Amino acid sequence: MSEAWAQLKGGDYDSEVGEQLIKRVKELQDTVDLLQMLNSRSDFAELIGD
Repeated sequence: MSEAWAQLKGGDYDSEVGEQLIKRVKELQDTVDLLQMLNSRSDFAELIGD
């Protein structure tokens, strides 16, 4: 357990987690942008029942 805690306190771990979080947020934003673009098309809205 103390080994895992030492890794958590390390700067390398923090920056790696931060980079992964930024990458994931960008991927999610791309997905949101795509869904918004598709939703603006009336044929897609009809397809999903809106």
